[in-house]
Amino acid sequence: MREEHDVPLSKFTTLKLGGLAQRMVHVENESELTTVVSEADARGEKVLVLGGGSNLVVGDSGFDGVVVKIATDQITAETKAGKVHVLVGAGASWDAFVARAVGEAASRHFREFPDRSAPRRCKTSAPTDKR
Repeated sequence: MREEHDVPLSKFTTLKLGGLAQRMVHVENESELTTVVSEADARGEKVLVLGGGSNLVVGDSGFDGVVVKIATDQITAETKAGKVHVLVGAGASWDAFVARAVGEAASRHFREFPDRSAPRRCKTSAPTDKR
Protein backbone atom coordinates (compact mmCIF):
# COMPACT_ATOMS: atom_id res chain seq x y z
CA MET A 1 0.00 0.00 0.00
CA ARG A 2 1.35 3.41 -0.97
CA GLU A 3 -0.04 6.88 -0.18
CA GLU A 4 0.42 10.14 -2.12
CA HIS A 5 -0.96 13.67 -1.76
CA ASP A 6 -2.08 16.24 -4.36
CA VAL A 7 -1.99 13.76 -7.23
CA PRO A 8 -3.23 14.90 -10.67
CA LEU A 9 -6.18 12.64 -11.50
CA SER A 10 -5.69 13.39 -15.20
CA LYS A 11 -2.89 10.78 -15.13
CA PHE A 12 -5.45 8.10 -14.27
CA THR A 13 -8.39 8.83 -16.59
CA THR A 14 -8.74 7.77 -20.21
CA LEU A 15 -9.77 11.29 -21.24
CA LYS A 16 -6.78 12.80 -19.37
CA LEU A 17 -9.05 15.19 -17.47
CA GLY A 18 -9.20 16.05 -13.80
CA GLY A 19 -7.75 18.15 -11.01
CA LEU A 20 -5.86 16.98 -7.95
CA ALA A 21 -6.77 14.18 -5.57
CA GLN A 22 -6.24 15.45 -2.03
CA ARG A 23 -5.02 11.99 -1.06
CA MET A 24 -4.50 8.84 -3.13
CA VAL A 25 -3.85 5.39 -1.73
CA HIS A 26 -2.74 2.58 -4.05
CA VAL A 27 -3.97 -0.83 -2.85
CA GLU A 28 -2.92 -4.22 -4.17
CA ASN A 29 -5.42 -6.60 -2.60
CA GLU A 30 -8.90 -6.82 -1.08
CA SER A 31 -7.60 -6.60 2.48
CA GLU A 32 -5.87 -3.27 1.83
CA LEU A 33 -8.95 -1.98 0.02
CA THR A 34 -11.19 -2.88 2.96
CA THR A 35 -8.82 -1.24 5.45
CA VAL A 36 -8.50 2.04 3.54
CA VAL A 37 -12.24 2.37 2.87
CA SER A 38 -13.15 1.45 6.48
CA GLU A 39 -10.70 3.99 7.92
CA ALA A 40 -11.88 6.74 5.57
CA ASP A 41 -15.49 5.94 6.41
CA ALA A 42 -14.75 6.12 10.14
CA ARG A 43 -13.24 9.62 9.63
CA GLY A 44 -16.18 10.74 7.49
CA GLU A 45 -13.85 11.19 4.53
CA LYS A 46 -15.20 11.01 0.98
CA VAL A 47 -14.00 7.95 -0.97
CA LEU A 48 -13.56 7.46 -4.71
CA VAL A 49 -12.58 3.96 -5.80
CA LEU A 50 -10.59 4.05 -9.04
CA GLY A 51 -9.92 1.09 -11.32
CA GLY A 52 -8.67 1.69 -14.84
CA GLY A 53 -10.24 5.14 -15.18
CA SER A 54 -12.03 4.46 -18.46
CA ASN A 55 -15.47 5.40 -17.12
CA LEU A 56 -14.42 8.43 -15.12
CA VAL A 57 -14.48 12.16 -15.73
CA VAL A 58 -13.10 14.36 -12.96
CA GLY A 59 -13.63 18.11 -12.80
CA ASP A 60 -10.76 20.58 -12.70
CA SER A 61 -11.44 21.14 -9.00
CA GLY A 62 -10.29 17.56 -8.31
CA PHE A 63 -11.47 15.39 -5.43
CA ASP A 64 -11.31 16.46 -1.79
CA GLY A 65 -11.23 13.03 -0.21
CA VAL A 66 -9.30 9.82 -0.58
CA VAL A 67 -8.97 8.20 -3.99
CA VAL A 68 -8.35 4.49 -3.67
CA LYS A 69 -6.46 3.31 -6.75
CA ILE A 70 -6.90 -0.41 -7.19
CA ALA A 71 -3.72 -1.93 -8.52
CA THR A 72 -5.01 -5.50 -8.82
CA ASP A 73 -4.38 -6.30 -12.46
CA GLN A 74 -4.45 -10.09 -12.46
CA ILE A 75 -6.46 -11.85 -15.13
CA THR A 76 -7.38 -15.49 -14.74
CA ALA A 77 -9.53 -17.82 -16.79
CA GLU A 78 -11.39 -20.95 -15.77
CA THR A 79 -13.81 -23.26 -17.49
CA LYS A 80 -17.15 -23.99 -15.83
CA ALA A 81 -19.87 -26.08 -17.45
CA GLY A 82 -18.12 -25.88 -20.81
CA LYS A 83 -17.82 -22.08 -20.77
CA VAL A 84 -14.73 -19.99 -20.21
CA HIS A 85 -15.03 -17.39 -17.44
CA VAL A 86 -12.40 -14.66 -17.40
CA LEU A 87 -11.93 -13.00 -13.99
CA VAL A 88 -10.40 -9.53 -14.18
CA GLY A 89 -8.90 -7.40 -11.40
CA ALA A 90 -10.32 -3.87 -11.20
CA GLY A 91 -6.95 -2.36 -12.11
CA ALA A 92 -6.37 -4.46 -15.23
CA SER A 93 -6.11 -2.68 -18.54
CA TRP A 94 -8.80 -3.19 -21.16
CA ASP A 95 -6.20 -4.24 -23.75
CA ALA A 96 -4.80 -6.92 -21.43
CA PHE A 97 -8.30 -8.23 -20.76
CA VAL A 98 -9.20 -8.38 -24.46
CA ALA A 99 -5.91 -10.11 -25.33
CA ARG A 100 -6.48 -12.74 -22.63
CA ALA A 101 -10.13 -13.29 -23.55
CA VAL A 102 -9.33 -13.64 -27.25
CA GLY A 103 -6.44 -15.96 -26.43
CA GLU A 104 -8.68 -18.16 -24.28
CA ALA A 105 -11.36 -18.28 -26.98
CA ALA A 106 -8.82 -19.10 -29.69
CA SER A 107 -7.18 -21.74 -27.55
CA ARG A 108 -10.52 -23.39 -26.85
CA HIS A 109 -11.57 -23.16 -30.50
CA PHE A 110 -8.38 -24.64 -31.92
CA ARG A 111 -8.37 -27.54 -29.45
CA GLU A 112 -11.37 -28.87 -31.38
CA PHE A 113 -9.40 -29.26 -34.61
CA PRO A 114 -7.74 -32.60 -35.40
CA ASP A 115 -3.96 -32.84 -35.22
CA ARG A 116 -2.58 -31.39 -38.44
CA SER A 117 1.08 -31.90 -37.63
CA ALA A 118 1.43 -35.15 -39.62
CA PRO A 119 2.48 -34.74 -43.28
CA ARG A 120 -0.31 -35.26 -45.79
CA ARG A 121 -0.40 -35.90 -49.51
CA CYS A 122 -2.11 -33.16 -51.43
CA LYS A 123 -3.85 -33.61 -54.75
CA THR A 124 -3.41 -30.69 -57.08
CA SER A 125 -4.85 -29.79 -60.43
CA ALA A 126 -2.01 -27.36 -61.15
CA PRO A 127 -0.01 -28.16 -64.27
CA THR A 128 3.38 -29.69 -63.71
CA ASP A 129 6.44 -28.86 -65.73
CA LYS A 130 7.86 -32.12 -67.22
CA ARG A 131 10.93 -31.24 -69.23
